[in-house]
Amino acid sequence: IGQIAAGMGDLPRAIQAYDAALQSAKETGLKDYALYGKAFVLIQQESYQPALDLIAPLAQSDRTDSLGAESKIAAAICL
Repeated sequence: IGQIAAGMGDLPRAIQAYDAALQSAKETGLKDYALYGKAFVLIQQESYQPALDLIAPLAQSDRTDSLGAESKIAAAICL
């Protein structure tokens, strides 16, 4: 839902959807994707420090998948 809302330009609704996913998700993988999604929306809103605070743990992790790489790019954008 967060991705759909963000794609439609409804960034406040996207943030709400990602927050709901973060609160209800039990699986770490789902939480990681929700964290990345929320950070991406914050970057679109030019809220760089809050985005960096969210994405830094993912960017600094040893993930080798696409989420790990995208998180590193997102963190660099925030600097």
